[in-house]
Amino acid sequence: MIIKQTICLFTVIIMAITNASSAFSSSIQEGVISISKQIIADMPSSEKQKIAVIDFLDINGQSTEFGKFLSEELIAQLFNTQKFIIIERRMLNKVIEEHKLSVSGMLDEKTVKQLGKLLGIDAICSGSITDLGSSLKINARLISTETGSIFSTASTHLKKDDSINKLLGKSSAISSGNSNNPILNIGKLVLSSTQIALGLLQGISSIPYYLSTSLYNINKGLIDANAKLTLDDTYESAYGKRISEVPESGDTGEVFRRMKHATKYFQKILKKYGEPNYDKYILTSIDTFTDKGYTLFAVIYRPIQVIKVIDKYDARTVREFSSEDRLFYEPFEKDMNNKPIDMIIDWAGLEKKYMSTQKGQAILMTMAANSVLNGKKSPEYWDIEREWIAGKFLDIVNEKMDNVRKKMGL
Repeated sequence: MIIKQTICLFTVIIMAITNASSAFSSSIQEGVISISKQIIADMPSSEKQKIAVIDFLDINGQSTEFGKFLSEELIAQLFNTQKFIIIERRMLNKVIEEHKLSVSGMLDEKTVKQLGKLLGIDAICSGSITDLGSSLKINARLISTETGSIFSTASTHLKKDDSINKLLGKSSAISSGNSNNPILNIGKLVLSSTQIALGLLQGISSIPYYLSTSLYNINKGLIDANAKLTLDDTYESAYGKRISEVPESGDTGEVFRRMKHATKYFQKILKKYGEPNYDKYILTSIDTFTDKGYTLFAVIYRPIQVIKVIDKYDARTVREFSSEDRLFYEPFEKDMNNKPIDMIIDWAGLEKKYMSTQKGQAILMTMAANSVLNGKKSPEYWDIEREWIAGKFLDIVNEKMDNVRKKMGL
């Protein structure tokens, strides 16, 4: 019965979108409000329906600022009608990350059904955005979590205005090939010894700029810069191999998947090089936007092995974590009694692809260890984390990478 009601309900939504598609909306807000009003007018009197709305993707299947904004506006309008129960975005992202699900591109039947079971929802709303020059075409699809099949589709158009153009501009800052891209042509970038030394001062946020430079040259640049710990030291301490024994790819068959395993390697390095509190330094990550391709990494000092904290995503649930728990490897500013816990040494918002190779991971641990041994501190992290979780991850990545690029003289 619920699925029939859901199909009926979302048919109303799609009819509203279809009716609106015959004319151009003058703004996003006007279009979304119009859709919302039509839904309310035709709503059957029944119990609230539980749904999830995911980001609308561009034609290449990529998440954009505009797509995120569009879905957020739709969520807000539908919620305000008091006719829907809508899954909170952070909870949705948390489930996606914990169960390693992918919601990029076309949703497959298995993922849709699994999300339905995990979240207890009746349907998922997704869509795509096509840039037609002076306007945008929005295609929407509703997917039943019982069958995994698309049961309704629709399309509408939005005239571009200043607000839309601004959002479209922000969405292309990383993925486009324009001259303002802070990581433009990064795949071809080979650093000089001076640039390697300057990158060392920037810590782990400089990692992407190193990846096209050979292991030998990175190591030599670090030696010339009098780094406390070199890439050779990292390979020997963490993996038991000198850099002369490692192929140019940097791959010796030891790639970590979790921060728990990364921390074990990291602590081995610090212990080898005389850090007395080596076991209190941890590599962490905030994975709320891993499905979008981005992760917020941090190097922290945590003096205790078991923590009791307030869940940073729902701001009310008390949780206890030890080193065996995955979420132990997230930073926490304060414990449940509001007492400080973690000190942030260094941080970086990065595309996760840069951490998918052993070379990238070895550079991460080398830079992180130098940050520790040099006494670096990054108290600004907590404000950054809050903005990241709130959805401003692209702005954070762009600003940080652009700043690092300039300081490295690139």
